[in-house]
Amino acid sequence: MSKLERASSVSLAVNLVVGIYYFSAVFALAESGDFYDPAMAALITKLVIIAITLAILGEIVLHILSGRPVDRVAADERDKQINAKAMRNGYYVVTVGMMALMAHVVVVGGLDRFPLNYPESKPVVDFIGTLLHPLAPIVIAQFLLLASIAGSTVIYASRIFYFRRGY
Repeated sequence: MSKLERASSVSLAVNLVVGIYYFSAVFALAESGDFYDPAMAALITKLVIIAITLAILGEIVLHILSGRPVDRVAADERDKQINAKAMRNGYYVVTVGMMALMAHVVVVGGLDRFPLNYPESKPVVDFIGTLLHPLAPIVIAQFLLLASIAGSTVIYASRIFYFRRGY
């Protein structure tokens, strides 16, 4: 396992753990309406510490399990090609996420010119009604963060996939 593949596997695991934990905590904060409370700052601080700790511990464990000295080989053309393909894949994911968010902002921003005629009996979860209302800036920031995390997850997973595949 090369150094880049090992680092990608640790980063992928940390990214998934931190992303799942963060968004589950954010959904809990959203239900209670505490987006602007100190609880959000405490959550972010805790996640930064957890991410750094997990990354360091994961790299140490993988280095010990490999039983070899650190790879001192410079990146060759194959490594650069794998990194370029992985970055391309992550770029696609981030771009799609941002375009979807921008489309929502533009389309919903123009909906105030048209009357909305909802039926009187609304379902318990009004998904369409939620989509047809403008998003708060903190929600937009959360969607941008989600697109960023999804993009970096795709980058790490693509690197591992391409290294395992052999090109």
